[in-house]
Amino acid sequence: YLFSQINPSIIPISDNLLDIHFNIIEKSLVRVNKIIIQGNDTTKENVIRRDIDIFPNEIFSQSAVMDSYRKLAMLNYFESIFPEIKPINDEQVDIIFEVTEKGSGQLNFSAGYSGLYGFTGGGGFVFPNLLGTGQNLSLNYQRGISNQQSVVPQEQNSAKPNQTFSIAYTEPRLFDTSNLVGISLSYQEQGQNSSYYTLPFDRKTLSGGIKLGRKFKWPDKFFQGTWSFGGIKRDYISSDSLGLASYYSSIADEIKLKNNQYILTTSGLRISQTIKRDERDNIEFPTQGSTFIWNSTFSGGFLGGNEDYYKNEYTFKWYNEIIDKFVIHQNFKFGVLNSINSSGNSIIPYGAKFKMGGTGLSGGEMLRGYGENMVGPM
Repeated sequence: YLFSQINPSIIPISDNLLDIHFNIIEKSLVRVNKIIIQGNDTTKENVIRRDIDIFPNEIFSQSAVMDSYRKLAMLNYFESIFPEIKPINDEQVDIIFEVTEKGSGQLNFSAGYSGLYGFTGGGGFVFPNLLGTGQNLSLNYQRGISNQQSVVPQEQNSAKPNQTFSIAYTEPRLFDTSNLVGISLSYQEQGQNSSYYTLPFDRKTLSGGIKLGRKFKWPDKFFQGTWSFGGIKRDYISSDSLGLASYYSSIADEIKLKNNQYILTTSGLRISQTIKRDERDNIEFPTQGSTFIWNSTFSGGFLGGNEDYYKNEYTFKWYNEIIDKFVIHQNFKFGVLNSINSSGNSIIPYGAKFKMGGTGLSGGEMLRGYGENMVGPM
């Protein structure tokens, strides 16, 4: 009842007592005539409309308009979104969503130098709204050239001190449905002298996978799930077999000698699941709401490979606005990790284990006062 009138009247009863009457004139139910999108020069109109929860000829609902505003903000494609209600007559309104778009992509290059780790640099691009279709495409390459000598002689074909390449593509709403599909591929080389990698051998890692996802309507509209299937292959390279055997004693008999290098290869197929509930009011600067994430991984076992483990992680986040634009954020995270294969001829890779220390940007959790990943398995 968008055009209802509410008229209060005050009726004294005594010197210190009164009644307040609210006289409500509902008038007619208001229905939606049109949903109008304005300001989308790049983003295709169907990308916006599929996240609007109110439709023409439906009864007007203020909560549906605000839910639509929130969903459009969570896309992170727009700098601003202004919903406007425009009356047509006493029984109909148009709803106008005027948007101001962000840049459709980001291109980055970086370079640096330190006396300890030498030159580092790289670049890449991210298109979170590829050609206005809502699809996400990203590519990144980073390389570090260490001043220190790797344990693997560099004149041979060995792992580079630091090198990372990744590419990923995601279609979040396949054919404008609630279904997600994606594919990713990454390759990484790490030398023992890199800043975040402190194991006594070099490592090469190749991984890839496909991803499927869906938005849920139950338990409520804030839930979504993602399932992925992929594989990973790691080569650990050292000039000393004892260094490899001490870390991976259960499969030490699989260490091979090739070109004066000792190489240990591990691999595993894995299934991962992510269940997420996200009711934040904004994806970049939330002022209220909460997030719950359950990540579960099953690697090896009947799927194959010698990386046999299961891992569950649970993350809870809350956002509370104390005063205008001043927000307190609480973050609580815990998990469990265990081996699947009881035969002993399997491993839990170092990268899957829980670690803390430093900035938290290297695969672990942030903990001030300690070096990178210095709290946890050594």
